Amino acid sequence: MTMVYGLVLLATVLTVGLAGFSRCEGNSARRIGAGLLCAAQTPLLLATFAMAAAVLLPGQSAAIRWLAVAGIVVPALAAFHIRRFSAVGHGGTRSDRWFTVLSALVLGGGALAVVVKLVGILASNLFPVIANDALTYLAEARMFAASGNLLALVHGLGDPASGAPPTHPHTGLFSVYLGHALLFSPGPQAPGEPLGDDMPVRLAFQFTVLCLALAVVGMTILLAAGQRHALAAGAFALMAFCAFQTFEYTSFASSRDPFRLIPWLGLLSLLIEFVARRGLPPLLHLAVAATAGWLAAAHTINLYFLAVAAPAFIAATLLRRVPVWQILLIAVAGLAGLALPLMHYADNLRRIGNVLGNGMNYFHYPGTALAEAFLRYGNWSARDLSPLEALQKMLEQQGLPIGIAALIATVLLLAIAWTGPRERRTVPLMLVATFLLLLAIPLIELKRLFPIDMKEAMVSNYRYAYTVFVLSPVIMGLAVQGAVIAVEQRVNAWSGVVVLVAGIAAATLLARAELRRWRVYSAWDAPIAYRAPFKDICEAARTLPRDAIWLSDRSTVSYECGIWPVFLYSPAGRRYFLPETIEEARKVLMDDKVGLVSLEEAIPGWWPETAFYKSLTQLVDDGVYERRTFGTWQIFVRQPAKGDAAAISASPKAFIPS
Repeated sequence: MTMVYGLVLLATVLTVGLAGFSRCEGNSARRIGAGLLCAAQTPLLLATFAMAAAVLLPGQSAAIRWLAVAGIVVPALAAFHIRRFSAVGHGGTRSDRWFTVLSALVLGGGALAVVVKLVGILASNLFPVIANDALTYLAEARMFAASGNLLALVHGLGDPASGAPPTHPHTGLFSVYLGHALLFSPGPQAPGEPLGDDMPVRLAFQFTVLCLALAVVGMTILLAAGQRHALAAGAFALMAFCAFQTFEYTSFASSRDPFRLIPWLGLLSLLIEFVARRGLPPLLHLAVAATAGWLAAAHTINLYFLAVAAPAFIAATLLRRVPVWQILLIAVAGLAGLALPLMHYADNLRRIGNVLGNGMNYFHYPGTALAEAFLRYGNWSARDLSPLEALQKMLEQQGLPIGIAALIATVLLLAIAWTGPRERRTVPLMLVATFLLLLAIPLIELKRLFPIDMKEAMVSNYRYAYTVFVLSPVIMGLAVQGAVIAVEQRVNAWSGVVVLVAGIAAATLLARAELRRWRVYSAWDAPIAYRAPFKDICEAARTLPRDAIWLSDRSTVSYECGIWPVFLYSPAGRRYFLPETIEEARKVLMDDKVGLVSLEEAIPGWWPETAFYKSLTQLVDDGVYERRTFGTWQIFVRQPAKGDAAAISASPKAFIPS
């Protein structure tokens, strides 16, 4: 079934890309950019149509698998019609034609060398998923795949009877995307059964990285299509993307980040087009609604970045004197797209009093011993940094040389735009304004959320800064295009050839050198060994008495088990590490009949300083619990007392909606 899923992805991305290409107006470079940008949205489309299929046919997992694909491919084929290629650049002299041939050879060879290397890395990273966040989403995905019901993704209070563990504040869109991939897995998905082969979902993770690269290239070509060398700008953007070494995390850690960045690039492209053209055709307002909705649904943090970037769009709209009726149309389209995902956060606010629900672990620390341990932990290390120091550290984390190169390209693009024709300033100025606004976030002192603000978050977790630096390859591609055109105009065409060929050759060598530093496992022994304890923990969970409770500080193991524990960082789990004395903690454990505790958090001074952990060790000494170590996990298993009726059943611990 892995090959079938691979063919599904290929068919979907090709049909969506061809539909975007054929429906776009303009020269072929513009249509290529639009086609690539549309094709990049494939993971979001699959998630959306799988979600729609689950609403129409709840519980029908087999039907959801194919209905989601048909819902994309059939309309895309219907939208496609053959278009004649127009000139990618502008017509010119014989020298220009030689320029085109030579630069095309260099571009094609360089891009192919980088793409082959990138795809090889993605293929090497098809190992069993071990990243904590990825396994968290996969646990939800398995529940969705097993039930075919969106209710399986509803977060509860932390106990299995109330719903899925509140492990994150995001919507379920990404989990549905992964769940759709799991529907192509041959292994059993029923609750409590072993997982089986999950290669399709590993492919789904790596596919999002490839789509992010497509989005970067597509956006660059689309924005560059008004002038010569648009394809060269796209090729350079691809190489610059690979040169940002931190993006290797997206592949190696099976990250959610490509999924959240793809609609960001799509929406920003549409907004820049809107301002540059002083309006959009009706069909593209649907695209605005879709990408806005995906942006909000793909990751909660996207809403923050959208709010910070909004002033650039508003200012550009006013300066360009966009007609009021066009502003109203795009406002309605954007709000319509945002409405559904915003309902998720509104429901959190209604039920829990917080737009993020219970989905942030640190919400449950105050008043417990973990609050002080959390503040001591150096992960949020930007607290003592000045705004400028935070900005410097953020640049260093992304790679100081390439970060400085991005800033130089930004200044160069500004200079080119400012000295160029007025009608061509909108695109680069709006792109640069958005980039600089987001880059200035560490300089913005906003109200703190708990002990963390966005300055600390962006410095302490370099993944958040992806939203800023994913624009850098686009800026660098446009800057190279502008520089080559400037050399052509001020010197001659052949000087432009030299600059372009030298630039692409250097970028190719740099990109391949950086790609060699992207992490891969030469063998899968390490990830397999990491996942091996999951089977032991699941076996312990399956053999618990009917009325026993399983506590865990990770829901990741549920991907293997297919059943939920009581999640410790939740309203239901907090009561176990809330007591201040060993006696109180021990009483809660005994009264609630806690039969299994699985702990993986290894931060020094985390669990060992709590009365909860000390009571467990005391109970081990008393012979009530047995402590076992499986890899990085510590588990505490309650020993049955004489005469206990140990009726074994895991089914009450599974939350699978009917």
